[in-house]
Formats: sequence, structure tokens, C-alpha cells
Amino acid sequence: MSERVLFRALVSQSARLIARIITLTNARPNLAHLQEDFFYELSVHLQNYGVPRRVAADMFGLAMRSYLRRIKKYNDELSDREHQLSLWQIVYSKISESPDIQRQKLLDSFSFSHRDSVCSVLKHLCEAGLVTEHRRDGVISYSARERDANELDVDEVAQYLWVMIFVHDESSFPHEQLLDEAIPLFGEQMVSAGLDLLIDDGCVDKLLHDGTCSYSTVRSNPEQPFGWLVAISIHLDSVFEAVITKLTMMQSEADLDADVRGGTWTFKLRGDHPFKDRVSHLFDGYQKNVKELFASVHQYNESHPDHDDSDEYQVDFYMGQGVRYLDPSSRDS
Repeated sequence: MSERVLFRALVSQSARLIARIITLTNARPNLAHLQEDFFYELSVHLQNYGVPRRVAADMFGLAMRSYLRRIKKYNDELSDREHQLSLWQIVYSKISESPDIQRQKLLDSFSFSHRDSVCSVLKHLCEAGLVTEHRRDGVISYSARERDANELDVDEVAQYLWVMIFVHDESSFPHEQLLDEAIPLFGEQMVSAGLDLLIDDGCVDKLLHDGTCSYSTVRSNPEQPFGWLVAISIHLDSVFEAVITKLTMMQSEADLDADVRGGTWTFKLRGDHPFKDRVSHLFDGYQKNVKELFASVHQYNESHPDHDDSDEYQVDFYMGQGVRYLDPSSRDS
């Protein structure tokens, strides 16, 4: 396969996935920065893989000075852009300080480029029961809802905390920063209980380094009960990492028979096919075996904490199945 075909396939499938998620979730993300985001991410990774900046600039069809100016412009804009999860605290605080604040007044308090993110946060806060939406004579307003600790569900709080940690830009989320963002939403007691639950369930690791505490998600946990969007992110991360590792090995003298494998098999079936049930149960069988093996490996690691980690490595076992109806009308049958 030529490189051009591979690049085109990656761009096409990524765009298709983004478009489908937008339509399925009725999201209205701000896509204005997408081109610059892709440019910056690709530039960073090219540099990390040893591609000289002058060569990278030529790939983008830019003079060296223009290339560097574009990177600097992105960095300046990035420092001004608030991440959606960081907006939780800001939006919630504004509503708490101004009970029954009108939607338009609230949106006007943010820059125009952040409005889509604020709208998304408002929807999320209302779904979580932290904010109440009022509609009177066609005017929408919001009030912060005071919730007792007994009214909060620790599993719900744990879900929010896990997502906050998962999407954090760095490798781990500092303890103090997490508390600053989460306590105004859920209270200190529920945040502490949520973190304990995540750690006990093996969804989050608590890291201690030089007297400071931080948290990171355990992405190898096969049972992440926090939504299909997160599951997609984990799955894609594993698939892409496997592809990158395989490509790296192909360019080196490494053993190509190492444990980086993958395969896709397509079964064409129909309603009365004699092997329909066997194909249907195939995924269930593998999932059962993976869960049992994961539990055994995890139990062994917990009982043998002292080991030489010089040759330690991680195996991501990803799997999934897709169903494509060859006749569109059969979707409704």
C-alpha cells in the first residue's frame, strides 16, 4: 500500500468517526480550531520522531519563518482556551453567584469562541442535577441547585472524576488541582469517596512522587463503566499504538514475530444462516476469557509488588465487532 493511500484512509476514517459522533450525540463542537489543532499535533509528533523543522515546514508548504510563526500563534491561542472540563467550575460558580441568571447574559460573559463549549457544559450540569434550567415566556435562565451529600450518588461523582482525570493533558492529574475543580461541584466528602471508589475498583492509580500526589487512569482495565465515548477513546488509543509499534518494528531489526498482532475477519450472514448463533456468541466467549485472565494477572501483580521492572511491558488486548447491513432496509426489520 502506498503511503498516499494510507494517509487518505486515516484522514477519511477519522473524519467519518468525528462526523458520526457529532450526529449521534447532537453535539455542536467548535470546529474552527480543528485545522490548527491537527497542524500543531502533527508538528509536535514529527519533531518527537526526529524530523527536522525545516523538513516539516516543507511538508506543510510553508517557509521556515511562516512555519515557526504559525506554531507560536497556536501556542498563544492555546493558553487562552479553556478546556471544557475546566469550564465546569467556572460556569457553575457564575450561576451560583447569580441565581436565575439568563442564558444570554451568561453566554455574553464568555468570549465568542468559547460559547459552544459553555453550551455543552450547561447541558452536562443540568443532566447531572447540579443546575436547574427555567423557561419562562421564551426566556431561558439557570439556577445552581443545592444538593445534600445524601442526594449525590458516589458512582455518578466517580464517573465525572474519572473523565476529568482521563482527558487531562498531562500523564497524571495533580491532587490539589483535581480538588480545586471538583469540590465546588460535588463537595469534599463526595470527591474523596469517589476517588476511593475509583482506586479500589482499579480504574485509577494514585501516584506519589517527591511528596506530591497525582492520579492517572488505568487504561488497561477492560471494564471502564463510564460511557461509550470513553470506550471509543481507549479502543482507538490501543489500536493506533499497535499500528505505530508495528510500523516502528518494520523499520528496525526487531523481531517481527513479537506480541503485536491484529486481524479482522468478516462473516457474511443472513437471517436463517446455520452459523448465525456461533458468530453471535464469538465475542462473548472471548470477553469471558479476557476478563478471567485479566483478574488472574491483576491478582498476581498485586501479590508480587517487588519485581525488576527493567523489562516490564504492557499488552493492550483490544477487540470489538461491527455489523453492516448490506441492504439498508434491513436495519428496520
